[in-house]
Amino acid sequence: MLFPLLILAVLLIPVLGAHHISLAVYKTLAKAEKPNAKVIRIITMIGSYIVILAAILALILFNISFER
Repeated sequence: MLFPLLILAVLLIPVLGAHHISLAVYKTLAKAEKPNAKVIRIITMIGSYIVILAAILALILFNISFER
């Protein structure tokens, strides 16, 4: 039980980093008054959430394969 949680924690570290980077990029572009700053932030956030969902799905499949 501990091993899959460890994998999830390791996979979530870069995702949280990407989330903070997208926030920093948004703030920088907003200061420069770029019109597409919000679009870029939304795209990077969607990408980070897709990675989170993929990691959770991989853990579920990983646990199912070990139970058999």
